[in-house]
Amino acid sequence: MPILHHDYETRSVLYIEEVGAWRYSQDPSTEVWGCAFAVDDGPIEWWRPGEVIPEPFVIAAQDPTWLTSAYNDTFERLITQHVTGPRYGFPLVPIERRRCLQASSLLLALPGKLDKVAKALSLEPQKDAAGHRVMLQMARPRKPREGEDPDGIYWVDDPEKYEALKAYSKIDVAVERALYHRIGVLPEAEQKLWQLDAVINDRGIHLDGDLIEAAIGVCEQVKPALRAELAALTDGLVTSLDQHIKFKDWLKANGCPIEDIQADTIEKALKGNSISTTVRRVLELRRDGAHAAVNKYQSMRAWRADDGRAHGAFRYHGASTGRWSAHGIQLQNLKRPDDIDNIGAAIELVRAGNIEEIRRVHPSPLQVVGNVVRGAVAAADDHELIAGDFSGVESRVTAWLDRGRRRQCPARRDLTARCRPARVHANDHVGG
Repeated sequence: MPILHHDYETRSVLYIEEVGAWRYSQDPSTEVWGCAFAVDDGPIEWWRPGEVIPEPFVIAAQDPTWLTSAYNDTFERLITQHVTGPRYGFPLVPIERRRCLQASSLLLALPGKLDKVAKALSLEPQKDAAGHRVMLQMARPRKPREGEDPDGIYWVDDPEKYEALKAYSKIDVAVERALYHRIGVLPEAEQKLWQLDAVINDRGIHLDGDLIEAAIGVCEQVKPALRAELAALTDGLVTSLDQHIKFKDWLKANGCPIEDIQADTIEKALKGNSISTTVRRVLELRRDGAHAAVNKYQSMRAWRADDGRAHGAFRYHGASTGRWSAHGIQLQNLKRPDDIDNIGAAIELVRAGNIEEIRRVHPSPLQVVGNVVRGAVAAADDHELIAGDFSGVESRVTAWLDRGRRRQCPARRDLTARCRPARVHANDHVGG
């Protein structure tokens, strides 16, 4: 069964880490520099825009005996679907015949990045570090030079850098091919699960754009006043809610030393009777203005595509146990509201965007905004949203499996207890 290894090199005004692969690939500014590819163990070749579509891509799409392989195949698939397909006529190989080496790596609790996998397995060749730096330079617009329109978009495109990028992409294909020979592809059952993951991520999850924009608007109205009051109270030492070190230094100098500025630590400090009125107010400003949930709205805005959905928000086999983790918005980690009974009214308050009305109900508008963040995940028109949460599912299943294993082999209980591996994240662990 022939296998087509391939790797795109792209550029865009967007950061893929900030907007996700779906929005990145759909943006009009996103373009490909070229694509390195090889069939089986054959020579690694290069295609660039303007050239004829390489025959292997056409055959791979038409012949059901062919497979394609890439590291993080989702990126290659979406670039084909949204860039090289519409603009250059590249055919899209069906998901059933696509293989993802990143998925294979995560299944084996190997790192999620190609360079780390290559080092962990001592592959030959290794990733090109110098080429990686060139790739980063060419992936984003450069600064305008003297005499150029300051509002124009310009790219690093000199011939020397282009050749370095081409060589870098070819080495990537060589590394991926070596990885393919070392670990292979997903087992059939996991391949089907990975395909389902692609379907779910492509469908996306609908986000309430009006609520997101209203929440961001409330934050933008409130935060300048918080920063100004904070600067006045600290004599200009602390001018931002995110200046952790300066914040702790000021508190220590004013008789309130704390280890960190996490929410629980701040609440504990506020319960003390020995702090001054000024210190108490500074702590309150930090508490009221540092809601992590507030930052979620910016991620939601960045990831929300033209269809009102965030695509690609879940990561296949993100944890070593096999469960999904998240990209970008971190939808699995949205703040629970403090007052669930009145959440509907709070959502409408934020949606209206009237600061004075919000303050009439609650002294901290940002806390209200943080409380309603789950409301931004909403059903699309003519749809219903059904939510469920299996509390402690991993620990429960692990305990159930362990109990069954101990019952089957009582003599090995002590050995099992002593040899059970520590639970680690897939990105930090190398093992079988």
